[in-house]
Amino acid sequence: MIKNKNFIKAIAIYQMVGGIFGLVSSIFYLNFFQILLESSIELYQQLLNRVSAPEYSPFLLVFVIVLCLYPIIGHLLSFVAGFFLFKEQKRGLQLSIIAQVIQVPQLAVAGFAYLFSSGACFFVALGAALTDKKLTLVSSYIYRLGSAFDTGFNPDDKTFLIGVNIVALFLLCYLIKEYNRIKRK
Repeated sequence: MIKNKNFIKAIAIYQMVGGIFGLVSSIFYLNFFQILLESSIELYQQLLNRVSAPEYSPFLLVFVIVLCLYPIIGHLLSFVAGFFLFKEQKRGLQLSIIAQVIQVPQLAVAGFAYLFSSGACFFVALGAALTDKKLTLVSSYIYRLGSAFDTGFNPDDKTFLIGVNIVALFLLCYLIKEYNRIKRK
């Protein structure tokens, strides 16, 4: 079934360890539930102040809650994907592909920022920032061993940045290649 079992097992272990580390750090070390409540209320109020139609407030609240629960869901997905991949199940490849897809992008657009990784990451990004009425080119790189989730909403930020997680992109390409190889058989 799977061509390179040792490498697939290594990816599975990497995903499980990254998922566990991310879950533990999100829940325990960061006092997750207090942060969840505070950030949900703050983001909800910011969005509600910008939207003049009160009929959108329930949708905004659901959006904010889902956004705040995203790190738990993402790290849990990484762990479950690794578990099934370790057992050499096709479902493991499918879930692993999804788990890597959500880790590939890094964005900072129109005041919204997003970065998620479960395990190691090496983000490389390019973009532009409008400061003092001047357009400045921006490049950045971020590397971490461990899990991370950074998101934010700052409507006054005029930065446009798009990046990719090289680690997740490499794993994603390998997993897709392996999935397509199995699917052809």
